[in-house]
Amino acid sequence: MGWFKALSRSRRLILSLAVVIGLILVAGFGCGDPDQADPPGEDDPEPGDSEADRYGGTAVLRIQGEITTLNPFFGGDTIIGQVGAFTAERLVMLNADSEYEGQLATDWSVSEDGLEYTFNLRDDVTWHDGEHFTADDVIFSFELLMNPEAAVPARSNFLIAGEPIEMEKVDDYTVKMIVPELFAPVLTSVARLPVAPKHIVQDVNPSDLDTSDWGEEPIHTGPFKFDEYRAGEYIRLVRHDDYWGGKPYLEEVVLRIIPDMSATTVALESDQVYFSDVPPDVFQRLEQEGNLHTFTATSGNVQFLSMNNLVWPFTDVRVRKAINHVINREAIAQHAFLGYAQPAENFMVPTDMYYNEDVLVRYEFDPDRARELLEEAGFEPGSDGIMVKDGQKLEFELIITQGNAQREQAALIIQSDFEEAGISVVPRTMEWSAQVGILTAGIDPPEYEAMIMGNTLGPDPDRYHAVYGPSQYLVGFNYLAYLNDEVEDLFQLGRVTVEEDERQAIYEDLQRIITDDAPVGWLWYAETLYAYSPKLRVEEAGLTGQAHIRFLNPAGLYIQD
Repeated sequence: MGWFKALSRSRRLILSLAVVIGLILVAGFGCGDPDQADPPGEDDPEPGDSEADRYGGTAVLRIQGEITTLNPFFGGDTIIGQVGAFTAERLVMLNADSEYEGQLATDWSVSEDGLEYTFNLRDDVTWHDGEHFTADDVIFSFELLMNPEAAVPARSNFLIAGEPIEMEKVDDYTVKMIVPELFAPVLTSVARLPVAPKHIVQDVNPSDLDTSDWGEEPIHTGPFKFDEYRAGEYIRLVRHDDYWGGKPYLEEVVLRIIPDMSATTVALESDQVYFSDVPPDVFQRLEQEGNLHTFTATSGNVQFLSMNNLVWPFTDVRVRKAINHVINREAIAQHAFLGYAQPAENFMVPTDMYYNEDVLVRYEFDPDRARELLEEAGFEPGSDGIMVKDGQKLEFELIITQGNAQREQAALIIQSDFEEAGISVVPRTMEWSAQVGILTAGIDPPEYEAMIMGNTLGPDPDRYHAVYGPSQYLVGFNYLAYLNDEVEDLFQLGRVTVEEDERQAIYEDLQRIITDDAPVGWLWYAETLYAYSPKLRVEEAGLTGQAHIRFLNPAGLYIQD
């Protein structure tokens, strides 16, 4: 294929390291025949819906944008997650109740001292090329991830204060993970371990892992196999007949790339596409009309106004606090999202472990208080009403993602409210991959002033360490440029504390300190909004609002005309 190799290595790395943030994007493929909360009652099987009748057909589902890579060692954005849910598997996964359960592992046990985790693997799994999956694949994948030459971002999940976790083979279907000290988020880390076929990837030089042929035409163990990718058009997946979880119902899944929401809506309503996420106004109309099924659930995603803490004027905490006081979160939730979002006040989301709203430092919408803080910081009104300090206007550029209507509307509300408080905001739209390039360039400080972005990192708050706890042990870059030694120490302590009450206290301290430091301006908690054809039956597919994953069991999708 060569579509990924054609990019420069630096460009590929920029695209591959997309770790956080909300997405956008997506245009055309014809349709043949073409899931944490329970799906709506109208999805219950109809009389005569026998299991034998469910097999066959092609489901065409919309994805928002172009893929950056199919290599699970490097892909971390929403689109890659949506593709990977059909094709790739891990040892453990989060279920609909945000609890870990086995996927390629059947179960696991922990030693009395809490330092050894033994995972029992399924013995009936085959790779998409027919070879059997064994412990050798798991050990190989772990060693590849831990190899510094491979530069895999998830490597930091297997380091405890710089000391690596180890993994060893017990037998063909058992592996043991050994931690150097007590480590609370073990399963969180294991859930992020990509599993690669040793018989294919063992010949790849680790330093070339991000550009390997396996990353272009991947072989995995999931219910569907990669078949074809046409840039700007679609990704075609075909059924893995020997899937360990049972033969999937659908013969094919086509993930059609449609960047424009108007085109998406037309495709949904004309049965050219059977499933898509939709914006609030479209969701509301489709729900009222009743011709398509709709689904909403908590996404686990938080959106925020990222401020580069190492550039003026965000070096002053009083400025950051003032900005938080002029964010009208309620107005954004109501006007940009029609109520399908909740105002955010924390770096964590309410469904995360140890979330506690009672410990937060809150910022009510209060432009007068914002002006007081700015005056304390040495600013005074200029002739045009914009605050000035040492002859420099309080003005900054706000980058927003091109084509993301909700971020664009939020930016307009922010721009208007900030001007009332004497802060000039200059919006600038930017294509998504260009934003990723800024965030992952490794330049200190990063080359931006402010941007609207988001992340989905729960439920274990240890993963927020990658954003708010800059550490010498983390692979990647602290794109907020937020530096706080106490925060870093608490994140490290939270990793090695297993007593629930003590861990709760640690993360409550982190919530209090980080919200008091206000390194970002928290905006909203997004809700997941889906619309799909009545022909697409989702009752066995585990329809979920989890960002990055639409179906927990895509093998259960089927079509009924």
